[in-house]
Amino acid sequence: MEPTVITFLPIEDMRVLKQIILVNDSKYGRDVSIGYILYEREFSSNYKFKETPKEEKDFKYHLEYPRQDSYPNDKVDDLILQSIKNTFPKSRLRNHSIVCNIDQQKLMALQNRTVEKSDVQITPDFSGIDIYSLAGKQFKTVRKVFSIYSESQIDDITNLAFFGYYDISDNKILDGVLKVKFK
Repeated sequence: MEPTVITFLPIEDMRVLKQIILVNDSKYGRDVSIGYILYEREFSSNYKFKETPKEEKDFKYHLEYPRQDSYPNDKVDDLILQSIKNTFPKSRLRNHSIVCNIDQQKLMALQNRTVEKSDVQITPDFSGIDIYSLAGKQFKTVRKVFSIYSESQIDDITNLAFFGYYDISDNKILDGVLKVKFK
């Protein structure tokens, strides 16, 4: 077998791939992964790998880089994950980097599964707010359609819908959600 050549992508094409693993209880009392959701985020001056102090960059650091805790995470990622956890509370997040052709092949392999379409509706969180104070005001909502990839039974991921709630004082978070590229 011929060796594969690793080709790094242009900087503007490099991304962080977020994989939310849907975890459900099985009838046997064990946690079971029923599928996952994939989305990409662009790197920016505010969304980049976390700096690690030089004294912590030992052999293990270089061996495992990038570690999961090195990846960027912000309010948008938290909102999306929490929207999923509202339905599947044990779900978890895994990060991947898409910086070279091999990473793109890994993404294609992750997408080569049984697929079911779903969506998430992000609306303002009005809990604890005097409803009368909202009279005449308008708020934005966002609906994003995405794929759920599964290796198990399609019935486990059919007809799912997710709901998330943002703080009404944080209008800019929807701009971030709109930039998310679900796979």
